[in-house]
Amino acid sequence: MVWIHGGFLQFGSGHQKGLSPDGHLAKKMNVVFVSFNFRLHVLGYLALDSLFNNLLEDSRGNYGTWDQLVVMEWVRDNILYFGGDPKKVTVFGPDGGAASILTMMTSSYFRNTFRSAWLLGPAMIFNRSFTDSSHHNQGHFVDKSGCAMDVQCLRKMTPKEVTKLTFGTMMLPSELEIRMIYLFKNSTRTARRC
Repeated sequence: MVWIHGGFLQFGSGHQKGLSPDGHLAKKMNVVFVSFNFRLHVLGYLALDSLFNNLLEDSRGNYGTWDQLVVMEWVRDNILYFGGDPKKVTVFGPDGGAASILTMMTSSYFRNTFRSAWLLGPAMIFNRSFTDSSHHNQGHFVDKSGCAMDVQCLRKMTPKEVTKLTFGTMMLPSELEIRMIYLFKNSTRTARRC
């Protein structure tokens, strides 16, 4: 069973305690459990025309999805060595993970990497084309970067610089996760009181 974590493709990890299955569940169910991390938010899904002409033709800003493909191919080719059956792989996950699974189900690249899927509340809203997203990112990311459309300049930026341009403040992903979990827990408490 391959767990693809939630977090709306913006935050999270494959091993967040309390938010993902663990070894105890795998043992109880007698399954091999795989979880993984992949690039998220702007590092995983930045659509820019200038990058499109310089990378794999089909990537088009879906770097996080390409990370998932590498993992699924690895599972297919290696899970047997860990006691699993490559012909019985099930992918499962909530919200952004479920949205990723929908992508896997519709993409020929993922063919023969899993047999079944278990989607927990997929959140799928694609309200922009690649061209629209690229135009938006030109105005909200590239212009702030000072790189204009210089691909080499963009590639020299560190992940922290890219993240800072996106969020506006230097917030580490773990800090963002903690704040999001805190907000979620507080909103749940408020909803229970009503």
